[in-house]
Parts: sequence; C-alpha cells; structure tokens
Amino acid sequence: MKKSAYRHPSATFLQELRLRHKNLYQALGHKMCLVQAASGHNSTTYSRLPFKQDSDFFYLTGCHAEQAVALFAPKSNEPYKLFLPPEDKYIELWNGPMTPIENGTEAFGADGCYPLSELKNHLKVNAATTDTLYLNLRQKLAANAEVTEALEHARVHGSGIELRHLRRLLGQLRLKKSHYEIENLRMAGKIGSEMHKVAMKTGNVGVNECEIQAALEHYARTQGSHWMGYPSIVASGSNSCCLHYVVNNCDVAQDELVLVDAGCEWESVTSDITRTWPASSKFTKLQRDLYSLVLSAQSNALAIIKPGATLKMLEDVATETLVDGMLRLGLLKGTAKEIIEKKEYKHLYPHSIGHWLGGDVHDVGHYLEFGSEIPLQEGHCFTVEPGIYVPLDHQLASHYNGIGIRIEDNIVVTAQGHENLTICPKGVDEIEHFIGQNRAIS
Repeated sequence: MKKSAYRHPSATFLQELRLRHKNLYQALGHKMCLVQAASGHNSTTYSRLPFKQDSDFFYLTGCHAEQAVALFAPKSNEPYKLFLPPEDKYIELWNGPMTPIENGTEAFGADGCYPLSELKNHLKVNAATTDTLYLNLRQKLAANAEVTEALEHARVHGSGIELRHLRRLLGQLRLKKSHYEIENLRMAGKIGSEMHKVAMKTGNVGVNECEIQAALEHYARTQGSHWMGYPSIVASGSNSCCLHYVVNNCDVAQDELVLVDAGCEWESVTSDITRTWPASSKFTKLQRDLYSLVLSAQSNALAIIKPGATLKMLEDVATETLVDGMLRLGLLKGTAKEIIEKKEYKHLYPHSIGHWLGGDVHDVGHYLEFGSEIPLQEGHCFTVEPGIYVPLDHQLASHYNGIGIRIEDNIVVTAQGHENLTICPKGVDEIEHFIGQNRAIS
C-alpha cells in the first residue's frame, strides 16, 4: 500500500463537507462553480518548494492533490465532481504518492471522480444547463492546460456562459465559522499561545531572533501543527517598528523589547498572535507607558465585542484610546478630534484593528455590504491587534523612539459576547512574572 504524504479527510470532516456543499448549492441555485487546486512550484534552483493547497479548494474538498479541479453543479445528477491528474510514476518518484482516481469518491465525498482529461466533456454538458460559471480567480485564470481548454470549450458551446469571480460568494460562506471550524481555531489558538510562551522563555538578552523563531516553530511542529500560519516575525528593539519584519537575524540587546507575531495551523485553519515583552524580564518606565496604552486600547475594543457590533466600532474605540494616550505622552500635538479626523496618528498606528481569520490568516469575506459595515454575528472570527510604532526619527517625545508594540488576540463571536481563543500572558505584571519565573527555572 502506498504511504500518502497527507491524511484523507476524517468522517467528521466529510460530515462538515456535506454542510458546506449544502450552503454552496443554496447560494449557487442554477449556476455552477469550478474550483482549482494550487499548483506545485520549484525554486529558482529547481528544488521543490513545499506544496500548500489553495484554501478555497481545500474548504470544499479536503483534497491535497495538486492541479486537481472540483466542479459543483447543484442541478446535476452528480452535483460534486472531482477531477484528478492521472498517476505518474515518474512524478511520484520525485514528489511522492499521488491520489488515485479510484479513491476520490470515497476519500473526498465526491459524487463522481474522473481523470482531469475528462473535465472538458463534463463541463460542456453542465454548461448547457446554466448561464453562469463561478471560478476561484485568486489563481491565474487556469492552473493547467486542461482547465484552459475546458473553459474555452464551455464558452464556445455554452451559449455565451458568463464567468464570475467566486470570491464574494464563497467568502460569505466561509465568513461564519461552524462548530467544527471553531473547535479547530480553538486548538490552533491553544498551540499558538503555548508557542508564544516558549518564545518568552527563550528570548533572553544575547539570543538571536532566529533562535527564538526556531524554538517557537519547533514547538508548533511537535504539537502536530504542520504549517505556520505565515512567516514568523521576531523583531527586537527598533526592528519592531517594521510591521512585517521577517529577517529575524539580530541579537537581542539589553533592555530591548521583543515583538513576536506568529501563528500556526491546525486542520487548515490558523491562529495569528502577537505578544511584545522585555528581553531583560522587566519593562523600563518608557516601555511600560507605551505598553500599558496599547493594552488599554485592546481591552476597550474587546469590551464591546458582541453580535451586532462592527469592526469599525472596535477601530474607533481603540483609536480614541491610543490618540488620547499619545497626546498625554507627548507623541502627538493638537486635539484628539482633529487628529482623528485628519488621521494624523497614522504614522504611529498605521494599520487597522484587525481582520477576519480562518483558513487564511487574512481570511476571505468582505467587510462592507452595500456600503455599510457588516454587523458581527455568532461564528465570526477575527483578530484584535492595536499597536504603536515610534520611528527612530520621530520628532516629538523622542525618548520613545525605536519602540514598537503590538498585542494581538484571536476572537470568535458568541451568542452572548465573545471568546478569546488565545490565552497567553499579556498584562505587564503577568509578563514580568512569567518571564522572571521561567528564566529562573531554566
């Protein structure tokens, strides 16, 4: 028996898949959609890069096969068809086992599983019964020649079938998380939180940022997380003022803060957590002032999360807290009202309060509907991550220059309010106690 590089979906996942398909069919009506898998890639030296499946394709199939295609036609006698590349012994020699076509129906819950070469004929038959075909166009229009040919054939023989982007339709379905997804997000948050504790224990003065990265990622892998949610950010000192710093190659110096932004996957959903802490185990007075302000901004935003609130409401509360505090500390001049209206704080707080979270770290789903903010609903999952980043050349209150702080948690909306999925030290005293106690033990 071939040893597969990936586990086939569990019975629980297949049950979840049926619910996802039911929601998809209701949204499609008489229309249909074609979802492409990702393609493998090589580096510039022709060594193979790790394969990561397209999140839309995996959400609807649970299949890790490269260059596969799923066709959903609700009014067909086979509403869910999976098309797989034929097994190729030469490719398997280099890249590992491929998914046998004969296993596709049972393994992935498909109504029919066929060779990819037959996509054209199936699409032609289904195109005659609809006027619209949705595609996941985050990929290039077609990931392989078979799909290109099939789409062209459908256009020619399908009475002018219209091609539409799948993102909005599927994004709205993916936005509200099921109980199954929330359980997985909870596990990703649990592993991710412990991962950040490992970083705090490791990140002593004199340690290199890459050592902290290696320690936290090692922990995640040993707990069964096969992917980090995104490239880990381990930024010490003024590196923390670069929002997406991923070089991670500087030694941690005395009295510096370390900002770690890292998340890990569990069952194809991810956590996204940021903690900022003192390498020397104690915050300086200036660091404590800024950190306490960011923590207050996050606490005030978290306090209003419940069904019916909006991310804009959280943004407003956090921004008002930050601007008031930065005025008090001398980092800004003027009135809070004018600074907020003119966005004159953006050089110190340049990003938003958060983003949707799920199968992608910046998950699909729109933030506006008909020009208005989407109200939060039970099952919505997102980050809450205020921050302050004082550049080295800031003219006001320059004693804060080079300090960057972000605090980020993962939140799911519940019927009564919300649940924080990422429980990890973040209070000033809590962080100092945790680091001091664990460094002393080690």
